Amino acid sequence: MHAALAPAALALLAPPGDVVNAVDATPVAAAPASAVTAGMPAEFVDLDRKRIAVLDVFFGDRRIGQFEVEADPSALRFLHPDAVAAAIPDLLDRQSVAIALGGTLPAHAARPCASPAAACDRPPPPGIASIVYDPARFRIDLQVNPRLLRVRDGGGAEFLAPPAPALTAVDTLGLAIAGGSGQPRAYTLRNRLVAGFGQARLVAEMATSTFRGLDLDTLAAQVDRPGRRYAAGLFYAPGTDLVGRRRIVGLGVGSQFDTRVDRASMTGTPLILFLDRRAQVDTYVQGRLVGSQALESGNQRLDTTNLPDGSYMIELHIRDAGGARRVERRFFTKNPTLAPVGGHRFHAELGWLATARQGVPVMITPTPILNVGLAGRRGPHLAWDAATIATDRKILAEVGATLVTSVAQGRVGLLGSSRGDRGLVIQLNSTNAGWLNYGFDLRHVRSADHRAMIPVEDDGRWRPIAGVVTGPFLDRSANYVQATGSVSAYLGRAQLGLSGYYRRDRAGRPSYAVGPGLRWTMLERDRFRLGCTGDYAATDRGDSIAVGVQFQLLGARSQISAAVRSQSGGGTASRGMEQAVELGASVQREDRSGGPLNAAALVQHRPGATVLQASADARGAAGYAGGTLVQRLADGADSRQYGLSLQTTLGWGGGRLHVGSREQTDSVIAVQLRGPKGSARFEILVDDAVRGMLRPGERAVIAVQPYRRYAVRLRAVGDQLWTFDTRTRRVDMHPGSYTTLDWSVRPVLAMFGRLVDPAGAPIRSGDITTHDAIAATDDHGYFQIQAPGDAVLTVHAADGATCTATLDAPGRAAPFTALGDVPCRP
Repeated sequence: MHAALAPAALALLAPPGDVVNAVDATPVAAAPASAVTAGMPAEFVDLDRKRIAVLDVFFGDRRIGQFEVEADPSALRFLHPDAVAAAIPDLLDRQSVAIALGGTLPAHAARPCASPAAACDRPPPPGIASIVYDPARFRIDLQVNPRLLRVRDGGGAEFLAPPAPALTAVDTLGLAIAGGSGQPRAYTLRNRLVAGFGQARLVAEMATSTFRGLDLDTLAAQVDRPGRRYAAGLFYAPGTDLVGRRRIVGLGVGSQFDTRVDRASMTGTPLILFLDRRAQVDTYVQGRLVGSQALESGNQRLDTTNLPDGSYMIELHIRDAGGARRVERRFFTKNPTLAPVGGHRFHAELGWLATARQGVPVMITPTPILNVGLAGRRGPHLAWDAATIATDRKILAEVGATLVTSVAQGRVGLLGSSRGDRGLVIQLNSTNAGWLNYGFDLRHVRSADHRAMIPVEDDGRWRPIAGVVTGPFLDRSANYVQATGSVSAYLGRAQLGLSGYYRRDRAGRPSYAVGPGLRWTMLERDRFRLGCTGDYAATDRGDSIAVGVQFQLLGARSQISAAVRSQSGGGTASRGMEQAVELGASVQREDRSGGPLNAAALVQHRPGATVLQASADARGAAGYAGGTLVQRLADGADSRQYGLSLQTTLGWGGGRLHVGSREQTDSVIAVQLRGPKGSARFEILVDDAVRGMLRPGERAVIAVQPYRRYAVRLRAVGDQLWTFDTRTRRVDMHPGSYTTLDWSVRPVLAMFGRLVDPAGAPIRSGDITTHDAIAATDDHGYFQIQAPGDAVLTVHAADGATCTATLDAPGRAAPFTALGDVPCRP
């Protein structure tokens, strides 16, 4: 591949005991008698002069080709700068770059600066282009002024390329279990299958749980077309902010801009939960357990990232460390995606309401329903929407407006019906990640006849849980006022916050909790951290105050903490301040594939009781597993609580079934690495983020979000030289897509030697080609090449003769491998 020897290689060719100056290749000056010196061998005396070589050229750590250069140890010049400029992606002015590359370029001993503050070798003005020449690896790295590079557009109005007409499928399985002393075990086993063939797909979702039995959520066929999506079967029709989604059997059509880059999603309703002591909180959606987590005392904002889009009621089942149990109900909403700037979004569904009955997972009711929505956007800041839901009993209409700015996003929605129902929703959320963040949600709904605005499921299989009878609670929540909000500010090492919620139904007294909170890191030295916390809350069950001091010792992948807390109030029977002392530890490790393994333990002691808590979770090639165990020790009142969650993914594509994935989504990228097995490792980069590691002969599966375009490439880890396709591969992923990317890798050596004919004469000025490398010999027959140690070289001599040479280099990692004379036979 290369036509000149690197000067650093001279030391390897010198006889034992010789010392060679690798900078100017001149004889070393006089030395003490004990030193042995030698000048450059006569046949190498001209290697210090400019030589013609073929080098690998990289741009942004990606190889863009192999190009001829004229090089010496301090500078080089491209022989074909136009070809180099043509290979650089996203250039705005190729001519200027070609001119800059056509001159003599300093080699630069260090990489050019990535930022003005970086301590590095700065390219000379005008800074159009510069290089880093690495003679040890026969490599050139190009650096181009960012002003000359095109800003990559995420696609504008472009839609993703349609998937190939081949059968693929992604099936996600999940199991959640929760229980404890004196209460029934609750479990949910769910399954989501997305099977695709071209632009058509089948979506099937079902679950079986303790309290609902078998439930078929979705069984629908969908077809995507540019700008349109069609659906038929059993599916959920979108709801509005104030009216929840409904399951129907029918047809649907709507616009789709899932591949647009200007999409913006509304944040969900903040869920603020007050806890007067440590508690386990189980989240239920329509009677199914969807998550379980242990939370500290105080006002807690629940993570709603994994909750689906739409509007629906959720139940929070709270079991605190003292054994008290309660259930709180909240109406939750995630607003549908806003329309693109200057465009419109619509949807229309027609069918019959579907419900469940004892022993029948799905039943079609005689209630017809028509659901129509339209949304638009006037410029980047103002969006509007309108929706109508009609049944044989009434017609509902909701209109809304959304204002989006760089610092805040606000929305107002109004609801009315033909029967006199009315509703109002006001939302305001911060949109930046600055020192001040806030979120508010206020809603009021009034039903004229005190019944559900739209009929809901009436499932007779509901059974008591935690001492509270649950039922079709949407029917009971036709009239309510609900307000939630939080404000947090970061001031140096302190975080100040104010959060609260209020809810009042038509029947029953209001429930509320509001108060400030403080988190302050008082001292931080190396791995030592000392902080304090404070919370106050005024609630419908009484006032509560909690203060504490926490000590943390932080390691690279572990943490030890100790805390002393005092608490009073919160509706408990205790008077005065109640002290608690706790000691905790956590550790994080990675498995062989780089998946995180987390484990934590906590011991808390308070007067009359001791609480032991252990938790662990892991994400690996097989999927996700997590569990929590809480044991309360008290005289005559011991109790235990536990939660377990398991998830995995099955993928089918290209006639192959794969089991397991670190994350669980509706589309999967599989990377197959072919090559000689060994200890070498390669990183898988998806959108320039490391998403996995694999060795030759292995296969890795990466779950990604659908309706995205991804850039995937490989990067070798370590100093060993490999030949493989370093280009970025772009793949478009849809729901149900299972795309396999194959790479072949081979180890290569940096070799140099001299080509000779059968008579031993050097082959001068010959062109050398092999499987994926090129090189040339100089006037003395010397060459350098980066290729497998057993590569077969095809040589075209200057006189037109052709011969073949087979290399026999030892398979060892070294900067250079000396081949000596390599015979080339016709």
